[in-house]
Amino acid sequence: MTGAGLLALSIGKLFLIDLGALSGLPRVIAFLGVGTLLLLIGYLSPLPPAADAQRRTDGLTTGHARQPRQGARPLAGARNT
Repeated sequence: MTGAGLLALSIGKLFLIDLGALSGLPRVIAFLGVGTLLLLIGYLSPLPPAADAQRRTDGLTTGHARQPRQGARPLAGARNT
């Protein structure tokens, strides 16, 4: 979250202060360059894991498989192994 805030602050400074000094073709090239960098950052940055996915993998990463509760009924259509 801190990284996103710092990125937003940097982009705000870029648009409000730095690009104000440019005009014409250099300004267009700077806008296109910043846009390309933002797209690249968005594509390469990892997404935080979903809570459900984390719960599913907890048993796998620790080496302990979760056991069903005592008296739990199997899901409909589930096979007994």
